Amino acid sequence: MADIYIVNMFALDSKTEIRDYGAYSSVRNLTSEADISLDGDSVTVSAEAGTFYYQGNLKDAQLPWNISVAYMLDGKNVAADELAGANGHLVISGSVTKNKLADGDFYEAYMVQATVLLDTVKCRNIQTEGATEANVDGNGCKVSYMKLPGQDLSFTIETDVTDFSMEGISLNAVPLAIHMEKPDTSELDGQIDDLQDGAQELDDGAKELAAGAQELNSGAAAVASGAASLVAGANTLSGGAAGLAGGTSELSSGLSLLAGQSAALQSGAGTIFDSLLSAANTQLENLLTRTGLSYTPMTRENYAAVLADVQQQIGGAALKAATEEARAKVTAEVTAAVQVQVEQQATRAARAQAEAEVRKQEQPIRDGVTAAMREQVKASITEEQIFSAAYENVCTQPGAENMTEEEKRGAAAALAASEREALLETVTDTAMVSPEVQQQIDTQVENEVQKQVDAVMAMPETQAAIQQQIDGQMVSDEVQGLIAMNIESAMAGDAVQSEIAAAVEQATGADSALIKPLNTLATQLTGFDAFYQGLLQYTNGVDSAARAASQVADGTARLQAGAAQVSGGAASLQQGSRSLTDGAARLAGGSSELAEGTGELRGRTSDMDSQLNDKIDELIDGFTGADYEICSFVSEKNTQVDAVQFVMTTPAIEEAEARRAPAQEAQTLSLWQRLLALFQ
Repeated sequence: MADIYIVNMFALDSKTEIRDYGAYSSVRNLTSEADISLDGDSVTVSAEAGTFYYQGNLKDAQLPWNISVAYMLDGKNVAADELAGANGHLVISGSVTKNKLADGDFYEAYMVQATVLLDTVKCRNIQTEGATEANVDGNGCKVSYMKLPGQDLSFTIETDVTDFSMEGISLNAVPLAIHMEKPDTSELDGQIDDLQDGAQELDDGAKELAAGAQELNSGAAAVASGAASLVAGANTLSGGAAGLAGGTSELSSGLSLLAGQSAALQSGAGTIFDSLLSAANTQLENLLTRTGLSYTPMTRENYAAVLADVQQQIGGAALKAATEEARAKVTAEVTAAVQVQVEQQATRAARAQAEAEVRKQEQPIRDGVTAAMREQVKASITEEQIFSAAYENVCTQPGAENMTEEEKRGAAAALAASEREALLETVTDTAMVSPEVQQQIDTQVENEVQKQVDAVMAMPETQAAIQQQIDGQMVSDEVQGLIAMNIESAMAGDAVQSEIAAAVEQATGADSALIKPLNTLATQLTGFDAFYQGLLQYTNGVDSAARAASQVADGTARLQAGAAQVSGGAASLQQGSRSLTDGAARLAGGSSELAEGTGELRGRTSDMDSQLNDKIDELIDGFTGADYEICSFVSEKNTQVDAVQFVMTTPAIEEAEARRAPAQEAQTLSLWQRLLALFQ
């Protein structure tokens, strides 16, 4: 695994003693010359107000992802460092999977984008699958892959290469989060209040209908009992002729009276049917108020067709709404991902240009640092070191071998006193060329260079130029085309299509808030329609019996035939009364079920407004990433973490030095001119 280092940033309002944690092998102050110490996993440093950076090199780090890249040239596996200048058919394969050895939930919460930049002059017939391709400066093809949180990523690129070279493959990981404000539901809340009031009114009407149906059921039982008595009377009439005339007259009178009630029964049943249809139309209107769907008022003849048409409209509206919601979500995700990439590219390019300009002044910086270091070293030279230098000079003089140690030390002391300044310079010169001092000089020079680069990057002009570059890129045809292609690719993906299908199923399923009441309504209307048709058959039978009884009363000559007809008519009447009883029982049962259904509807809609707002809050939290808590990558002791992101790059496949053209001498420009040239 390549080395991993962390750059930590702190925004300080005042001078602060910083204590941070991490399993670092070493740390480096990137902002100031203040000492920074590493004790175990504890990092301490004193920093002034402003933005402070330090770098920590990790000992044994495990990234949240296992990243693998392999190359195959003309069917043979080839190492990346052997591909520079290669010719043939190249296959690049890569994968990003979960690293089970890594701590934290970055794999489940972070989106990863892999970007491969190919030179279309050196790479022909580029073939990819599931990627987003974009042209770059006319001679470049940028191939991008995106991995959503909790998913693995694999990709394959095939191309025919000539004198091959390639920049490193870039992988960026950021948390998935979308800004979304809660919509204004005040108008919908008012409509829900209307629905709740309608449900209460419907429930009260259904209970009244159930009570009336029970009364009708009791009356039908009485009619059935009377029909049974009529059958017994008809049998008695057939058994004897003595009371034939009186019985026939009584029968004709009774049937005429019963037939006279047929119109009232039919009218009453029709009124009940119309009342039920009126209540059903009100319920249907309340159900469809928030959907914007149209419907034809239901009648006895068309209620089944109207309910079927409404269900079909609900299906179409659900598909349209689910598709629009999915597109809005995908558009926000793709635009945010591309925005991050454009910002990173613009910032990297600006910093590289700024550092190049600052390094042109590196020699004057080094001269200044060296002079300051010489003064520090010179000030640290002790009298003992000066004496040691004088002693060495005495020992190298001719005749020193004949001197005693005491004579040598005496001569050295005299020399140190007389030639102190010269000896001081000599000792200082010796110390200045030591590896330790040279290392300190190199470190201070690099710190000063980076400090000046940071200062240039912090200039308002620099930031304005970077932002101008970002804004221009985001509205460019290239970036907008990339966003559009990514949106269409995501919309056609299995995940988005599955979400759309699930939303449609939820809206149109048998237990959905719209379809279930419609099915219940259809069942209730069909049951009462059956009762109504049975009642019509019954009253028609009564009318037929009344006409037959009148014919029997015309004369005793036809007594036997008339008695038989009366007996048959009585049997028909009894059968009709049984139909009436069955229909009334079904009406009573159906109206009871209707009352139960409206009671359930009343209960389920009583707190619909709070349920709706809770569901909206739940959905918004899921889209915005509000339930994800950012944690430190390096230590769980770091609790106040605002942001963590990962940037990973594979080594570039670079051309051989012999293939590179010599760089042209750059035109002499000022530091600010060179920085601005980056954005031209």
